[in-house]
Amino acid sequence: MGTRTLGIVLIIVGLLVYLANIGMISGEIMLIALGAGLIVAYFTMGNKTGFLIAGSVVAAVGLFAALERWLPGEETGYLFFLFLALAFANVYLVELVVRGGGAWAGWVAVALAAFSVFIFIVEVETPLATSIKAWWPVLLVAAGLWLLFTGRKTGKGEE
Repeated sequence: MGTRTLGIVLIIVGLLVYLANIGMISGEIMLIALGAGLIVAYFTMGNKTGFLIAGSVVAAVGLFAALERWLPGEETGYLFFLFLALAFANVYLVELVVRGGGAWAGWVAVALAAFSVFIFIVEVETPLATSIKAWWPVLLVAAGLWLLFTGRKTGKGEE
């Protein structure tokens, strides 16, 4: 990144933070705009994946914060991880189209989405959630035992 580009980025970030500090825009809008700017930087500055990741995550946090204001109750933690999963799904899809890769981001998205489901189950009290809370440790032990007794031996440091 050249000094001119870095200068422009710093000016825009500084203006967004200033506008949020004086109350002209909300912090959520600042985060969404900053994330969008980083995604634009990805496309205009040589498809550097760091801009796409940062932009997607920052925009997702801003969207979550904006949405959280209007949601009833306090059980919204699962949505934070769902929005992060969507951020990495965005990285996966863009990288897939632009470079034909990015599978790692897809796996991160799947893991975050699964964790979001887990948090939802822990936070929200339903009969299904109560049943899952009681049985998931047993399922984890069963899965571990299954891996121990049915796993393939690779010969590379595994016994």
